[in-house]
Amino acid sequence: MENSQTNYFYQVFGLIISTSIECPELLSSHTECADVEIKIGNVPKQLNKISKQDQNYQLNSEQLLLKVENVGSYLIEKGQKITISPSELGIYDDTRLVLLGSALGIIQHQRGRLTLHASALTNGKDTILICGNSGAGKSTTANILIKNGFKLLSDDLAVIDFKNDQPWLMPAYPQSKLWQDATDKLSIETQGLKRVLSNLDKFAYPLHQHFSNTPTKVIHGLILGKADITEPKLVKLPTVSKIDLMKRHTYRKRLLSNTQKQTNIQQCAKLASTLNIAALHRPLESNSLESVLDLITNKFINRN
Repeated sequence: MENSQTNYFYQVFGLIISTSIECPELLSSHTECADVEIKIGNVPKQLNKISKQDQNYQLNSEQLLLKVENVGSYLIEKGQKITISPSELGIYDDTRLVLLGSALGIIQHQRGRLTLHASALTNGKDTILICGNSGAGKSTTANILIKNGFKLLSDDLAVIDFKNDQPWLMPAYPQSKLWQDATDKLSIETQGLKRVLSNLDKFAYPLHQHFSNTPTKVIHGLILGKADITEPKLVKLPTVSKIDLMKRHTYRKRLLSNTQKQTNIQQCAKLASTLNIAALHRPLESNSLESVLDLITNKFINRN
């Protein structure tokens, strides 16, 4: 990968970032006063005063060193700086994918912001978070809502700021990531779409005309899951379960410091007490997108 001296400025999650890596997914910024600086450079093999580590990361009170095999190492510091040392075997798109996912997610945690593994959408009146484990169908569900008038706020990483104790979603960028089976269900042609990882049948789907770049108050939360049932169904949740589910769907939660964990627990409790949250169970096998759409728009949002 070339270490370009050009600096690009983008806006994402309510922040201005300066980077020597071109990121065409992101929205350009006319402001060149950056909150976060990203550059190619050397990173240490070992952090000082490590409080937590495994073979993929090291963590101390102000830094996190993330190592991704065949991609590179990422030194993430104080919520303000990311230094990337690409692997010699690394592919540019793979390096950028980790930057826009894990690395920027860790930056949000370091800045004390609630960051969830979730999609977020709005129709101007109702804004909804869609959480779920990998494979639960977050992006698929998001895109069926987009086909029916919603706009994307965030595809996979939802960053929430609290203003007067109310949760506001900070927009990401106008792109969804879809597996091949999801594009088939949604009748999206993949010819011409880029793979998000060089060795996966997962595609970057641009959504410039269906994206909202305005911070939006979140009202609803859905937890997606699959079950051995024939039709999708909504399940009400007790408050304790809501808090636990928000914690469970915290983005890269194993990479949080002890201080960040305490902040996260408080923020998850605040979010759970604020939102209308339910679980949406989908059948294991059937293509139930229309039924899911009906449940969300007519029985979940409009009844609350």
